[in-house]
Amino acid sequence: MNRHQAFGLLLVAATALVVRGGFTTESAFFGAPNRAPVTPSHYDNLLALIGLAPAAHEPEAAVPEEEIGETEILPEEVAEPPPPAPEKPKEKVKARGSNPAPPPAPNSAPAVPAEAEPTIERSAVEALITRQSGKLYECYWYFAADNGRNSGTAKVRLTIQPTTGLVSAVEVLEDPFRNDRFSECLVVKLRGQRVFPPPTGEVLVRYPLIFSAEGAQP
Repeated sequence: MNRHQAFGLLLVAATALVVRGGFTTESAFFGAPNRAPVTPSHYDNLLALIGLAPAAHEPEAAVPEEEIGETEILPEEVAEPPPPAPEKPKEKVKARGSNPAPPPAPNSAPAVPAEAEPTIERSAVEALITRQSGKLYECYWYFAADNGRNSGTAKVRLTIQPTTGLVSAVEVLEDPFRNDRFSECLVVKLRGQRVFPPPTGEVLVRYPLIFSAEGAQP
């Protein structure tokens, strides 16, 4: 209902209140009969027509009552929030002008130390030659008498074994007489002898045998 409709209803209601007491009014037209008096029932009917009050003679309809049972109020289902999205790993920012560190060098196996060359004391070889000097001179004087020589030098190479100091081989490198029998004589006098102390490993020793007419020692 708008404002104009409400105003019209109020105007009708005011008119009904005025005429509720039951009076007659003269007609506005000449020669027309007077209007019939308005009774309270007319008033009630008028209000009922405009919807302000029900008519007096119409009984009010009973509103049927509806029984409402108990209703269980359930809590609203709360949806679980979705799991948070995994964070992306932050990229490392390289500093400008910085070179990446070189990869670590692989662990190299420790270097195996080279085996030391076997050694022998010079004094041990000299002691062997001194001990065999008389037999060596026997070889020399035998061949020197035929060649008219009173001195000379022969060079030998001795193979000496470790632990035992055994002279396992003898080779004549230089022969002053150039005679194989002289070389064989020297080999026989030196091979099979022992050197002390023995070398740390098998060694080859070159040694000069110097023969002179004055002595029996080379």
